[in-house]
Amino acid sequence: MSLEKLKETQVLILDFAGEEIWVYHRTKKQIEKNKEAKLSAYDSKYPAWWPHHKHKTSPEVSQTRTRSKNDTYFIFWGYGPVFGYYVTYLPEKSKDSTNELYDLPFIDEKWEGGFIDATNKIAYDFTGRPFIINLPEEKKDKAKLLANLNLQIPKYIFNKTNSSITLLCK
Repeated sequence: MSLEKLKETQVLILDFAGEEIWVYHRTKKQIEKNKEAKLSAYDSKYPAWWPHHKHKTSPEVSQTRTRSKNDTYFIFWGYGPVFGYYVTYLPEKSKDSTNELYDLPFIDEKWEGGFIDATNKIAYDFTGRPFIINLPEEKKDKAKLLANLNLQIPKYIFNKTNSSITLLCK
């Protein structure tokens, strides 16, 4: 899949074996900020429910600060690690942003945009690491450890010559 026409802040959703793979084109500002991101003990951990046919990401991707083979693109499965609920993309907040989507009660002022799992009240940054974890009361016991997990990354090859990716089954 060629990514050359994907513009900054756009998301491309791919159907891969009947499931969603998301490709997000980061801005230069996001790339610089991501390079400063703290590595997490959870960067290479996976939820117990993660299906066997979805191979775990190699450390070369999951344990880098940007969690990507190419800093420009963040590629991940389109649902969160807490019980597999789909995520939603919210663009980077601007100072004059009045988008009511940012008024969700679990999102605080420090979060600058990224991806949210509204069901579990988790907001992820542009590296797919959880930034805000405010689990509903009924899920706190079951999902506390899962909430620290990052968005999962599929195995892929990035071709620099034509800015394309190839998703890998194995």
